Amino acid sequence: MEAPAGLSARPRATWRWWEAIPVFATSFLAAGLVVAGAFAFVPEGGWRDVAVLVIFPLALAATVALWFRGLHRSSWRALGLPDRPVRDLAWGAVGGAAIYMVATMVGALVSGLIERTAGRAPDVEQLPEALSGPQWAVAGFAAIVLAPVAEELFFRGLLFGALRGRMPFLPAAAISAVVFAATHFQPDAFSYLLLASVILVVGLGLALIYERRGSLLAPILAHALFNAVGFAFLVGG
Repeated sequence: MEAPAGLSARPRATWRWWEAIPVFATSFLAAGLVVAGAFAFVPEGGWRDVAVLVIFPLALAATVALWFRGLHRSSWRALGLPDRPVRDLAWGAVGGAAIYMVATMVGALVSGLIERTAGRAPDVEQLPEALSGPQWAVAGFAAIVLAPVAEELFFRGLLFGALRGRMPFLPAAAISAVVFAATHFQPDAFSYLLLASVILVVGLGLALIYERRGSLLAPILAHALFNAVGFAFLVGG
């Protein structure tokens, strides 16, 4: 008989939601120090922008991993190691496509409302411009591989996992999605409103996939697919 899938079949999270605060703060501080050191050797221009895209998700993933290794040695399975990777990949592919379609519709609706209200279309800054070929390749790797792994470890594995162990799905997913959206800051208020609305949809969708599969592999792939399609449009545009 096949073992049940889903987050409810996993061991209960032994960590608390507030642990996400020191983890994020530590990763942000560590990444900032590494970036400052790297800038002493990297000349101004595209490679500095690319270094930021690479260093911050690496720091976040490393901090989450060290946190669990040091304080929650028995919690790796609760965090979401895959039991059926083939099915998780299928869920990630289908879920990522569905999330992209819904998020695109929501983004178009919010963008239209903003344009009617403000008289201009919001311009979301997602990746640096004027990159060379190798720089675009590294930026793509950061956006499609590093960012999904790091952000799913933190937002779904650490934050949503802790919340879900103590409250129903919807409020846990909503809180984690709001925090997820809040970290994708934009300097322009209208651009931030547009991006936050899209990221909220993405965060809710990824939490639902994680809830149904109980494995981080599925939302990581869905996240990677979402970022890959967006990255392709940015490069093509």
